[in-house]
Amino acid sequence: MEGRYFKYYRDSAWQALQAGDYVKAFDYAEKALARNHYNLEALNPAAIAATKLGYYEKAVALYEQALVTQGETPEVYHN
Repeated sequence: MEGRYFKYYRDSAWQALQAGDYVKAFDYAEKALARNHYNLEALNPAAIAATKLGYYEKAVALYEQALVTQGETPEVYHN
């Protein structure tokens, strides 16, 4: 279910990512994903932040989840 908390965490993840605060971005994205495991707008910042933080196994798992969830969409490949 996507409620206001999901949107807050998702938006905060993107803002933190843009600010270069990858720890906060990852944390917020994980909180968003706890509310909706399959949302590409939460999977992408989580995967990008995980990559920047060197959490490569987690990043691969997140990208794979994005592929399963969204299929062959350009958003999954352009990160």
